[in-house]
Amino acid sequence: KLFKEHPDWIAQVENGDVIYAGSNWSDFCPLDLSNAEAVQYVREVLKHYADMGFDFFKLDFLYAVNLARMPEKTRCETSEYAYQLVRDCLEDKLILGCGATLSNAFSRFDYVRVGADVSLLFDGWLGSALLHAERVSTRHSIQNTIYRSCLDGHMFLNDPDVFLLRDTNMKMSFRQRAALTTINALFGSLLMTSDNIAEYDIPKMSILEQALDLFRNGCVLSYTRKGRLIEIESHLHKIMPKGKVRAIRRKQAGTKGIGGLYIATGHEGDGIALAPVTGKTVADMVTGRETEFDMTPFSFSRFAEKEAAEGGRT
Repeated sequence: KLFKEHPDWIAQVENGDVIYAGSNWSDFCPLDLSNAEAVQYVREVLKHYADMGFDFFKLDFLYAVNLARMPEKTRCETSEYAYQLVRDCLEDKLILGCGATLSNAFSRFDYVRVGADVSLLFDGWLGSALLHAERVSTRHSIQNTIYRSCLDGHMFLNDPDVFLLRDTNMKMSFRQRAALTTINALFGSLLMTSDNIAEYDIPKMSILEQALDLFRNGCVLSYTRKGRLIEIESHLHKIMPKGKVRAIRRKQAGTKGIGGLYIATGHEGDGIALAPVTGKTVADMVTGRETEFDMTPFSFSRFAEKEAAEGGRT
């Protein structure tokens, strides 16, 4: 309907051909964000659902926005504009960005899908590469979940996609499904499934219970590739459970800066003398404890706040 009623809102290449972003369910196209009416439509749609009371938004296929560059902007700058538009519209709502360019998602989205979508086949359907820029593959998803775990809690919180334990409409072995569930629980900051859990039998419920314990309390010590295998060492951490660490990281990963990044500098010649109190203060901030001194005047965001107050760059 939108395509037919507002063809001028749809992104096009220079010769007037429509840009297609993929073919899930049916062909879909990005909006032209240089069109003020299209941008206003995005604002109204997001506001509509926010006003309905939704506080968690999963937005998919976000790569599509930079398939058509805005005038005088690079593809990267186009994504920056689009993702900031979403954040401005949804304010403090939780946002999961899927299919987003990772670098542009920093400090804009709370959660970000960090890899390929999982597939009902372990390695996906090879023909899907003809339809999408990134092949749907559980094997690829697992590798992305592990090797992009360094981003979790620092740039955003990682979403590894859903786990699948069901038997129906499934072509992965039970061992593969159990591995997917375990790895998602260990490395992800979201744990979701599209299964009907009420249909799980005892073996599946056992895997799910183990995964929930790992998700709440698990800690990855190391992971090493050995040929075709990836060896993961982990343990359960009851003193600083993963759930508490995740809550701390969620607070740190706000839109005013890069979550998990701490800068302790500017001591001039007093660095050695101030090292003990600096170390303790940073340790308190990292672990979520209350600091002995008010660190607000030293927040890195003070520069951006000053810039905004002055209406220009500092």
